[in-house]
Amino acid sequence: MNIQTPVKPGFCFGQKGFVEEVIQEEGNMDWMEIVSALALVMFIIILLPATRDMMRNSSKGTSADWMSFVIPVVVVFLFIMLLVKLV
Repeated sequence: MNIQTPVKPGFCFGQKGFVEEVIQEEGNMDWMEIVSALALVMFIIILLPATRDMMRNSSKGTSADWMSFVIPVVVVFLFIMLLVKLV
């Protein structure tokens, strides 16, 4: 016979001192999770048609436009790699 104690909701310290949230065993959703899930579904339903319309009616980028995007991204990436190497 194996007796297990129920897990209490809250926070505990896990590996390396990080705070981890203890998961409820029952899996019940509280009202905040239900409201946030409904808000997420509502945002998807409202924003998806608008996004689709924007993608259809947007202007196409030239190679100069793409280079003006790629160069700053590469510079930021190289700067981050430099910072990582310095640590």
